Order: sequence, then structure tokens, then C-alpha cells
Amino acid sequence: MGSSQISPTVKKWFIWSGPLSLAPFVAALVLLARMVPPPRPSWSAERIAEVYAGNQTGILVAAFVAIVSIALWANWAGVVIAECRSVETSSPFLTYTLTIFASAMFLITLSCPVLLGFGAYRAGEVPPEITRLINDAFWFAAEYPYSPFAAFMVVLAIVVFSDKRDTPVFPRWVGYFCLWCALLMFPGGMLAFFKTGPFAYDGLLAFYVLAGAYTTFTIALSVVMHKQMNRDAARERGSRPEVAAAEEPVVAR
Repeated sequence: MGSSQISPTVKKWFIWSGPLSLAPFVAALVLLARMVPPPRPSWSAERIAEVYAGNQTGILVAAFVAIVSIALWANWAGVVIAECRSVETSSPFLTYTLTIFASAMFLITLSCPVLLGFGAYRAGEVPPEITRLINDAFWFAAEYPYSPFAAFMVVLAIVVFSDKRDTPVFPRWVGYFCLWCALLMFPGGMLAFFKTGPFAYDGLLAFYVLAGAYTTFTIALSVVMHKQMNRDAARERGSRPEVAAAEEPVVAR
């Protein structure tokens, strides 16, 4: 992390924009849409339709809030990828791979509030089976395409383990942490086979563990990057000639 023309304050905002994007997204899903805990996939079409029709305005507002907050996530991903770019001195194929996965992650996440709002748009006006189908699509979009998220974590771990410098961008434990989080994302790919139990889209593993792993991953990386930025700033201040001269003790003659 070398010196930059960009204000450190701007960079700190970008570093924390990942957790800041999650906060309104989760709050809207829980408080406005009232979708946590999720509707059970085993529920009848009529019951699912009642969930959407009974809280149509809240769900539509939640979808709008989520769409706005998701834009902040791109700022966070940009900082992560830029820091990884500093590790590769030539042929930055890992950086390009991270960029591709991050783009997929952004589009997948953006599709979630679109489907949520779509389900509430004509709730009560269409047959209940259609509303239930859209609800299934929303939860599938939120959990099923776990692979770009897990792959992003695995590639990031490779970058961490490849950084052999004295002061690496990320501590080595971050690599192991990324691999562990990637493993915890795996249950999302199992929900298509279950309508009840921990692997269903309302289950412990497919929903709560997956969401917890991704949230913890985002916050942990923000904390690490923030600390690294502060260390770099302190080291840069200490290396300035005027600072060093000012700190030299005056020898009495």
C-alpha cells in the first residue's frame, strides 16, 4: 500500500463501504420486508402469497433500500482488488480473476432485491402459484449461486499465501480465514434438493451459516485493510525527512 493521490479519508470510506452496504440491506430485509426468518419453501402457495400481499409496501420499500445500498459494495470490492494487485508484479491474472468473480457477485446480489420487488409488485393480483414461484426465485438468487463468492475467497487466499514480502498486504491468517468462509458457503448449493431441514433455503446451513460467513468475511477484511492503512500512514510519516529532522534530539554544545 504505497502513497496515493487519493485522500486517505476517501479510501477509508471505500474500505468500510462493504459493511455499510450490508447494514441497510439486512435491516430492510428484517424490519421492512419481514423476510427473516424466511418463508418456508414447504408452505402452500396461498400462504406465501399472503406474506407478499399483506406487506406489499414494506417489501417494495425494502427492495428499493437494498438496491441503493448494494452500490456501496462495489467500492469495497474495488479496494480489495487494488490491494491484491500490489502483490502481483507482472501478469496479474489473479487480479483479473478476482475482478470477474466480483462482477458476478455484484450482479447476483443486485438480482435479489429486483426479484423481491417483482414478487410484491402484483401480489394479490396474480395467482398465488406465481407469487410463490417468484419467492422461490428470490431465495435461490440469494443463496444458490454461491460459487462466485466462494471462488473469490479462494483466489484471495491464493493471493495472501503468495505475498512473501516482509510487510504483506494481508496477514497470513486471512488466507486460512478465506478458505474457511468459502467452505461455509457450500451449503447454499444444496438448497435445490431440499424443501425442509438445514439445507432448505430457510435452513440453518443454507441461510444462516452462509449469510453469517459472508458477513463476517466482509467485516474482517475491512478491519484488516483499515489497520494496514493506518500502519502504512504511520510508516510514511516516519520516513519523511522533515519529520525525521524534527524528531532528532538537539545536542547541547
